[in-house]
Amino acid sequence: MLLVSSRSAVTVTRYLDAVLEHLRDAGVVVARVEVDLSPGEPFEARLVTERGAVLRWHEERGWHTTAEQSADPVEPDPR
Repeated sequence: MLLVSSRSAVTVTRYLDAVLEHLRDAGVVVARVEVDLSPGEPFEARLVTERGAVLRWHEERGWHTTAEQSADPVEPDPR
């Protein structure tokens, strides 16, 4: 779970960058990242792997996976 001493979009973005790097190093391809940085609300992120699995992060509750599969076909980034 992320404990942010100074709650900011920059802090959350850096944290998610580190998570993406860790997943990449573990061989997990994340095809899409959706981040909600709405003011006054807990920050949230949704990561969709190229296989369609969904990882969710909530600022106050941390990480969890869901049985949900992405409804949209995900094409891997050619980079």
